Amino acid sequence: MVARAVAILTTQRQEKLEIDAEWVLKNLVEVSQRCLQKIPVMTFDPTAKSMVQATDEEGRDVWQFDSKGANQALQLIGKHIGMFSENINLNVKHSYEQLKDDELRATIQAEFERLGVKQVPHLKVING
Repeated sequence: MVARAVAILTTQRQEKLEIDAEWVLKNLVEVSQRCLQKIPVMTFDPTAKSMVQATDEEGRDVWQFDSKGANQALQLIGKHIGMFSENINLNVKHSYEQLKDDELRATIQAEFERLGVKQVPHLKVING
């Protein structure tokens, strides 16, 4: 009963804030793109008395980017679209006990799709 109330309140909050999977993905893409942008490393040049782009020993311009932020955004996007295979073991009882393996897989897949999971992880039915 408490879980249902929390789910209802969460849904209401998402609707009020207009947050859905598409909004999250669009923002993750933007974060990833921003984190991958080259940003010049600036240093103070006392001769020019101004900030200039740093260079390495061979005279090449030095750039930086936010690899941690980019990796995290890309990982979340990849997880959402099901790029990373994860094995999930479910111990299902109750009304599902009479289902054949393929019926159970179809039921679980339908639940994943209802939850917005694009690619269902590999499902292994364990009897017992």
